[in-house]
Amino acid sequence: MLHRVIEGTKTDGSPTFYSFKYLIKEGNCSAQSGLAWQDCDFKDAEEAATGECTATVGKRENEFFIVTQTCKIAPSKAPILKAYFPCIGCVHAISTDSPDLEPVLKHSIEHFNNNTDHSHLFTLRKVKSAHRQ
Repeated sequence: MLHRVIEGTKTDGSPTFYSFKYLIKEGNCSAQSGLAWQDCDFKDAEEAATGECTATVGKRENEFFIVTQTCKIAPSKAPILKAYFPCIGCVHAISTDSPDLEPVLKHSIEHFNNNTDHSHLFTLRKVKSAHRQ
């Protein structure tokens, strides 16, 4: 169950992306109970699995979609498990230091410089953010 949202950020663009970091804690309702998580209580601390998750959610027009979700879950008195669930085909943020990024950007800028009537030439200076699909 969602225990607490500890961080949230928004990036403007098309689509808009939201990144969340949140804590989860095991509840006393089973998935088969049919109850919404909001209608359940948390298990006692010594019995409950806990974890920390990060998720990226995109918004295009009025539609939200999950891009990625990563959770580190610690079952009660057990080692930490890590799960990563990518959304295949979805747009997700990548590191601006990615070695795959620079050649693509340089080619795109060169193509723009060679195929437009712009009075100035452009070059790659700094990558502020990057996304991949």
